[in-house]
Order: sequence, then C-alpha cells, then structure tokens
Amino acid sequence: MHRIKLTRRDSGTQRKRMSYAGVVATLALVLAVGGGTAWAAHRYLITSTSQIKPSVRQALRGNRGYRGYRGYRGYTGRTGTAAKGATGASGAAGATSVTEQIATGKVAASSSGSGTVSCPSGTRAVGGGGFDGGVATAVIYQDGPLPNGGAAATPTGWEVSWKTNSDAITWSVYAICASP
Repeated sequence: MHRIKLTRRDSGTQRKRMSYAGVVATLALVLAVGGGTAWAAHRYLITSTSQIKPSVRQALRGNRGYRGYRGYRGYTGRTGTAAKGATGASGAAGATSVTEQIATGKVAASSSGSGTVSCPSGTRAVGGGGFDGGVATAVIYQDGPLPNGGAAATPTGWEVSWKTNSDAITWSVYAICASP
C-alpha cells in the first residue's frame, strides 16, 4: 500500500479566527477614540465657571501671591490765591430766656368756651396751643397768638376756643414765651 504524505500550505503558521468579544472590544475602542469624544464634547460643553466644582477651580487658579507695596502719597497742590470776602454784619441776639406758661379751665357740655394764657412782662409768645383732655366730641375752632392784631402786633399770649357736643371738657392752654 502506498502512503500519502500530507503537507501544510501555510508553511507552519495557523491563522486564528476573531471571537465575538474581540470584535466588540475593537468597535468600542474605535468609538471611544473617534465618535465618543465628539459626543462627549457636545454633551458636556462647559459654558460657565459655575459648572466647575469650586475645589477644581481653586486648583486651576493656584495660590494667591503676596500683596505689593503701597504707592507713595502724591504731593499737595499749592493754595489758591482767591481774595477773602468781607465780614458780614452781626445778626440780632437770640432768645435768652424761654418759658412755658399754662392755664386750665372747663367748658360745659353742648356749649362753647375759650381759654387764654399770658406771657410774663418783657417776653413775647413764639408758639402755643391747647388740649381738650382727649374728649372725642370736642372741637378746637380757634388757636392762635394774642392780641389778634395782625402782623404788626407783638404777641403777648395765646388763645384757644372749643365747642363741645355731649361731653364737658377740662382744657389746657399753653404759650411758649421768650425774651430777646
């Protein structure tokens, strides 16, 4: 019988077939390097520093440097040569003594009444007013300085007039008096 001798055609190297796992790994590598990077850049685009964690921003920024020297103070300019104005006339003397004068009285229910108070001799009234004790039905219808002679008269007291409805009142009139 004749023996048949078998020989290899590939001269000793045997070719391996790719497995499924190898194909998937190669495809994943291609996507990660090419298409995956573009997808990530589109998906995670940083548009503001508030999107970066503060500790990462601090690490990127670095430490603060030392504070520089303070600059020199500038020179003071020269004084102007404007002429000094004339001294004005002295004003009138202000009040040297201010006092408050008070008078009290009563107005019966459903009637009218007034109260007056006078300033001491040598003083003038610079203000005044009246109080009706907090009764809601009383109305002040006149309040002003005495005498009521207009702007030319020097006020020497204060007068307040009330009108009551159903309640009687105890009133107070006061004047602020001052001597020049």
